[in-house]
Amino acid sequence: MTQNRSSFADARGMFTRRTVVGGMLGGVGVVALGRPVAGQQNSSGITAGDCSQLKGLQFLLDWYAQQETLSHDELVPPLSWKLFTHPSVSLVFLYPGDWTAYGMWASTLTRSGAIAWQSAPSPATSLSGVRLVSPDGRALYENVSGVLMGVELDIRRGINAAEQGFLGDGMYIDPICFWQDSAGLTPQWTHAGSYGDLSVVTGGNVSAIVSMLDTNSYLSYQSFVGPKDQFTQLMRRVYIPILYQFMQSGGSSAYPTPTPEP
Repeated sequence: MTQNRSSFADARGMFTRRTVVGGMLGGVGVVALGRPVAGQQNSSGITAGDCSQLKGLQFLLDWYAQQETLSHDELVPPLSWKLFTHPSVSLVFLYPGDWTAYGMWASTLTRSGAIAWQSAPSPATSLSGVRLVSPDGRALYENVSGVLMGVELDIRRGINAAEQGFLGDGMYIDPICFWQDSAGLTPQWTHAGSYGDLSVVTGGNVSAIVSMLDTNSYLSYQSFVGPKDQFTQLMRRVYIPILYQFMQSGGSSAYPTPTPEP
């Protein structure tokens, strides 16, 4: 029997509702995260709220727009980073050596609409990804993609599935800003907010195919979570160097190992 790893708390055993409240390949998600501009409406989508309130997200958006720069040494993973690879997850990349990497698999949602994670793949697995968790269990990165059979998802339900997949069933963030573009074949989103003393950003896309015989939904997203006072540094030192590897590989689902230059 596989273990349902339904929340970030389950992954590290220390990220509980009490302590938190009291105290995009996902490559398409990268595209989504690059679109919103703080407090403005985009011609290809709509933004609500002010993303500049979340400095780490604004730094990422500015970096995509080439308004913020990072040196080559900051972008290329150091030699202390480890290689993530798994035969059942189509992602290969380097991540911080003191973080923990988990492969994740799912085929359905919980009753509340969260992704029902399994600890190992099964014949029914149709959604897969990787979760990285920091040593103290308070920062997280996820890259997830695949298909959910018998499920019809729109952007709202896609966001709920992604966020509750690590926060826990029925848990929601306090929103700061939201961007969506429903015009394309695969509607895209970026959703940012806070959860206790954590900053939370998800970005990705979702599309449903509904027929008389079946209903399936494609879901692809990335998640970025960390303490508010550390979120910008996490973006600079961990998340962007990971995204940079995906971008250097051309956004494919499998990535070559980058070689740091002397």
